[in-house]
Amino acid sequence: MFTFRNLPLVGSDLAATANPIVEVASSTVAGKPMISPEFNFPWPNEHRAECLPLMAAYACLQDWDGLLFYNYRPDRQPLEMFGSQSDPVRWGQFPAAALLFHRQDVAVAKNTVSIAYSEEDIFTARPSHGRARTSPYRHWAYLSKVRNVYAQNVPDPVAPPPSGVTSDPQPRAAVLQVRNPGFQAPPVPEGGYTSDTGELNLNPARRLFTIRTDRTKAAVGFLGQAGPIDLEGVIVHCRTPFAAIMVTALDDRPIVESRRLLVTAVARAENTGQAFDSNKSRVPQVGRLPVIVEPVEAEIELKRNDQATMYPLDETGQRRPALPATVEGSTCRLSLADLRSPWCEIEFGRTEK
Repeated sequence: MFTFRNLPLVGSDLAATANPIVEVASSTVAGKPMISPEFNFPWPNEHRAECLPLMAAYACLQDWDGLLFYNYRPDRQPLEMFGSQSDPVRWGQFPAAALLFHRQDVAVAKNTVSIAYSEEDIFTARPSHGRARTSPYRHWAYLSKVRNVYAQNVPDPVAPPPSGVTSDPQPRAAVLQVRNPGFQAPPVPEGGYTSDTGELNLNPARRLFTIRTDRTKAAVGFLGQAGPIDLEGVIVHCRTPFAAIMVTALDDRPIVESRRLLVTAVARAENTGQAFDSNKSRVPQVGRLPVIVEPVEAEIELKRNDQATMYPLDETGQRRPALPATVEGSTCRLSLADLRSPWCEIEFGRTEK
């Protein structure tokens, strides 16, 4: 029986632990393309709904060229560690995450942090950054574009503090000399890690990740205890303890003007009969089909005053019968509790007959 850590990235000690975001960032090289050959937040972790929004958003911020999701096995049916073939949590988010990444809804970082290695650094044995007590990747990857630089002559480090990066309107290059014995991990900025574009925020204290762009807005994490989450034109009120909610424009207009929106809402999923041990580090009973899904109980407020029709979507993306949406003044209110689907399409300017 395998053991695992049932931990959320959004609530982790990011300064002390590695994760797929910083692992990929640590492999980038200045002037070279970057494609992640495989990534996944595997079952039975209950928080894997954070995977695709986080990876797609930070891939855009970091200007990576591709993400390859691991893996798909159509010959297997129940949920298993890396197999995503029957997982509504992971498959449910692919449309929104793919649009976010391919349209580059999240802007590339304004700043580039060059982590410099001299020839001496390259050939000096040391623990991997994943095991090191401090690592620059664990801070800068959430703030700015990170690239490794290899040179014979490495300049002295000039690294502005994280709070300075987020407020600097002009691009700048910060060079960190990783072999510098005086390097100290800076504290987590107040309010969490905000990208230098202002569009992404990862707040370990609130255990919350948010995306605020014109065409994609998202709230991921422990939404049930977060209270109202204002995403600038979209406000999320969620009662489900852990969930990921994304609002995506399906045309080239901003969400506040789009004629069609996709709302994606997923929480937890597990096999029928699946059982955890007392501390959720083992699964003595893997379970069987069908996969059961936790519904997301939430309301979304859109700053829109035009008529809206809400369609839950089936597993093929086809519309189911419409559900009511309420427009009061300049606000359109949608309830996700009755969707019985990860997806909902919102069409504006039309009344269902």
